[in-house]
Amino acid sequence: MTQDTEDNTEGGGSSVYEQVRELVQTHGLPPQTHLMVEQISIILDPCPRQEIYQALWRLVQEGVVVERPESGFFTRHFSNVEVCTLYEENKVLLDRSLEILEAHDVANGVVQYPQLFVAREDKAEKAGATGGPLSQKDLVRITGELFLHIVTQAGRSDFTELVVMINQRLAYIRLCECTLIEAVDEEVAHLCHLYHRNEIGKLRDAVAQYHLTRFKTIPRLMAVL
Repeated sequence: MTQDTEDNTEGGGSSVYEQVRELVQTHGLPPQTHLMVEQISIILDPCPRQEIYQALWRLVQEGVVVERPESGFFTRHFSNVEVCTLYEENKVLLDRSLEILEAHDVANGVVQYPQLFVAREDKAEKAGATGGPLSQKDLVRITGELFLHIVTQAGRSDFTELVVMINQRLAYIRLCECTLIEAVDEEVAHLCHLYHRNEIGKLRDAVAQYHLTRFKTIPRLMAVL
């Protein structure tokens, strides 16, 4: 018997589970996509089907994938209630984390701000480090990394675990947001700017506004999910 699937790596590379999870959570797989084991095996160049099945079953247990009897595996369908719950949980976790940072005057550490956005006082933070515009996928990644860094600095491992899960579940939703909400790049840049300057009070207000904008967008969002 070989090693467990999650430990099956080559030279420190990703396990089959990690590769399948990344594939499932990429922005090219919208909700209710049929996950064909044979196709995934080819994409992973190639990969044993049994290991893919094991990875998919693990993702089913994590709630990332659904299994339909006699039909196979599918990416999840998002309900209105689920999207609202994810937004609300994210908002509460971030606000509580920022409250901790503000109360204890905890330094925000290194967020590699210059690598996210070019800091310019003329409010042109939307340009990337290379001077070009950021892609929608980059904005989704940056948003997730920023929120995760905030809760990590608050020192709550339970918050961190929840935000990791929320980031995974909201990845595709956040991509859709980029097509529905104006100036998402400037919005995310503003959040990064406040965090980089350690203006926690203002950041709490900005994070609250960030989520309010998304709650208002839910009706249009559900039409495209």
